[in-house]
Amino acid sequence: MSDTGLIPRIFEIGKFTDRDAFDGMIDALTMNCMKVTYIDMVTAYGTEVASQRMGPLFGDSWEKAQTDIWQWYDDEVEYLKERV
Repeated sequence: MSDTGLIPRIFEIGKFTDRDAFDGMIDALTMNCMKVTYIDMVTAYGTEVASQRMGPLFGDSWEKAQTDIWQWYDDEVEYLKERV
């Protein structure tokens, strides 16, 4: 892994030869980004407004994953809130 100054490289993007592996990495990064953003949006605006605001930010990715993210949020985040 090479260092580009202040930010080390985590993925060597140029070394991906398998398109499916590359797409899988992008999908995983996008999903994690949507999860973090959804938590911030819910905290700031509530679930209804957060869900509305996610579409313009993530487009088709949100449309495809919104049900999974809602389920993840209900299962994981709400469970953690109850334990705290």
